Amino acid sequence: MAAKKMPSLPLGNKTLRRLAALDPKLANHSQTSASLKWLCQSLPNMFNDMVAGEFAVEVDRNCVSQQVARISQ
Repeated sequence: MAAKKMPSLPLGNKTLRRLAALDPKLANHSQTSASLKWLCQSLPNMFNDMVAGEFAVEVDRNCVSQQVARISQ
């Protein structure tokens, strides 16, 4: 049954692939920050330029602080 449904799923959709960055398990993955920023830019009706900039800074701060904490242990 699943094999029949697989071809009809939009697995190549860039937005759906970028939404995977919201998974907490990927919080310090190297592409998480870029994916979240891309999502923010691709949804201009949700984020204006000022909010997008604040969001980008927060994403970078969160990703970098987790990486630094892991290195220092």
